[in-house]
Amino acid sequence: MSLTIHNVPISGPQNLSAAARLTLAFIDGGLEWLAWAAASTSEPYNFVDESTMVDAVQQGVHAYRFTLLPNLGLLVGPVKLMTLQPDELAALAQAETGTASAAVTEQAQMVLSRYALTVQSGFDGVRSLLSQLGVASSSIFQALSLEDLIALHPLLDPSIAGGSAPAGLLNDAAAFAVAQARTPVEFADYYQGYLGYVTRMKAQGQSTVQRSQMASAALETILPLLFGALDCPQVDGLVSPAEVSAAIGAWLRGGRQVGFSRLSEAAVNILSWSNYAGGNTAAAQQTVNDYMASWTSFLAANLPTRGMMGQDGGSCVFSIETKALYGEVRLGADGVISTRQFRRAPAQTSTAPSPAPAQPPTPTPAPTGGPQ
Repeated sequence: MSLTIHNVPISGPQNLSAAARLTLAFIDGGLEWLAWAAASTSEPYNFVDESTMVDAVQQGVHAYRFTLLPNLGLLVGPVKLMTLQPDELAALAQAETGTASAAVTEQAQMVLSRYALTVQSGFDGVRSLLSQLGVASSSIFQALSLEDLIALHPLLDPSIAGGSAPAGLLNDAAAFAVAQARTPVEFADYYQGYLGYVTRMKAQGQSTVQRSQMASAALETILPLLFGALDCPQVDGLVSPAEVSAAIGAWLRGGRQVGFSRLSEAAVNILSWSNYAGGNTAAAQQTVNDYMASWTSFLAANLPTRGMMGQDGGSCVFSIETKALYGEVRLGADGVISTRQFRRAPAQTSTAPSPAPAQPPTPTPAPTGGPQ
């Protein structure tokens, strides 16, 4: 036999789980490849599990990480599809035919929402927002990837400004972010950081110039102090939640902090969720130290246990929530484990669809200077 999964011979779709069969059927040429590989007399194919196989088929046949469901307008990593239940995959398959009933179509939309999957119409909304904000022609948006669009999509939620913000404030935030950012993901960070800082400082009534000067001064002071907050543990790709938790625990026991994946992500957290209110470098450094110490204390007492895989099928976000505090840890496709957010827990804990929160131990209060 030329095709095996964990050393078990595979002669056809009947040897696969329902989830693997349905996922492979979404990949154009996937089932055909399976038939060819099972009958091939060339070098054998052996995969450690079904998820590895469907990912390899997608990339091997199309040289592209994402599977396209054209009628739904969905680009998704096939490993993400493997996390859905068979009946949920069947609903997507029926909707993908374009001839499904209204009830099936509604069920498919519920599945997309449940797993935080954004389709083309949602990303069209991102492009419309960039146009409304007057920044669509900026050179940083000249080649948007799926990862970029996913990072920008939460900006459609008005709650990122603490509620519905006037158009002028949003345009100012966009202008500020374009001036600071060098990538679309950084734009999303600085846009949210500007709105978060202006809202927290209750500066919405100030002029555009005053707000820009205030936010720029804060950023210029904070950014050089955040290089030490970029140190992160790393594992071998997409591992289990238990391995993520173990890696974080070992990292913290070594006296290190779980930092951020990029400088702008660290900045938006300090601007939006710390108690920084301007001031000199010493005051800013103390704020950063207190914030990271608070996060480290909280994370050590509440190691993540549950997460939601990203639409890319290669990353995962773990949310941690107590009555008082909320944090997110992200496992990237490269295996880097980083901090995504740490804040006081409001009624609505995240601006983007987030995984079901873990059940943490007894809440750990934030030390002075922690998230506001």
